[in-house]
Amino acid sequence: MLKERRIPILFLTLCLLGVVAYSFAAEPPAASAKQPLVGEGSCTGDRACEGLTGRVGNNSCIGDFACLNDTGEIGDGSCHGFRACQDNTGEVGVDSCHGSSVGGTACLANNGEIEDHSCHGFEGCLLNGGHVKNGSCIGDFACELNNGRIGRLSCYGARACQGSSDSVGDNACVARGPTRYDTSDACFGNSGRIRSDSCIGIRACYANAGDIGKKSCNAELACADNTGPIGSKSCNAIQACQQNDSDIGHKQCNDFQACVRPD
Repeated sequence: MLKERRIPILFLTLCLLGVVAYSFAAEPPAASAKQPLVGEGSCTGDRACEGLTGRVGNNSCIGDFACLNDTGEIGDGSCHGFRACQDNTGEVGVDSCHGSSVGGTACLANNGEIEDHSCHGFEGCLLNGGHVKNGSCIGDFACELNNGRIGRLSCYGARACQGSSDSVGDNACVARGPTRYDTSDACFGNSGRIRSDSCIGIRACYANAGDIGKKSCNAELACADNTGPIGSKSCNAIQACQQNDSDIGHKQCNDFQACVRPD
């Protein structure tokens, strides 16, 4: 008659612990932090994407030091040029942050949100901290040091909206001359709210500090150095409201130097 062999409980316990330990070792470590991800054709150039912890789409970060130490999100076809998007911590859309023939550094140290087809030019959106919408900030230095919200198709021209600290509507702050050798300066140094379809013209709202309504200040120097509130469809003539400091209503001051403040 065969005797039943009893397996010691201690032995079974040790075997079970071994199986559990093996299963934990076989599992990949949990991703406790966002892992870097680089798309096809991206990160080409000396030290491009070095120190990257963010995410990069296809054909992006092209140029020496491009996207160096990036921790943000970069879409397809973006961040082209020397130091483009270096130290970026924000979000960059598709086909944005391109340097010009003059130089690169587009979107260097950006910490705002930049949508598609925006920030094209030497130092375009450099140190930007605002929200730039589609097709905006086109020109050398455009939206550099900007901290306001920029609407669609706005801030076109050299230094357009450079240093702006308040919101700009759609199709606003537009002037000819996209390179630094031109003198566009639409809404350069702006600190007032500018609504849509306004400040179109060379230095139209240069250093403006007032609240500007829709379809106003559309001429060269129309509202340069303005500090007062301006209603809609007003100040649409050369120097019409330059250096103005008073309250201008709806459809007013639409002739040459109509409401310019005398020196």
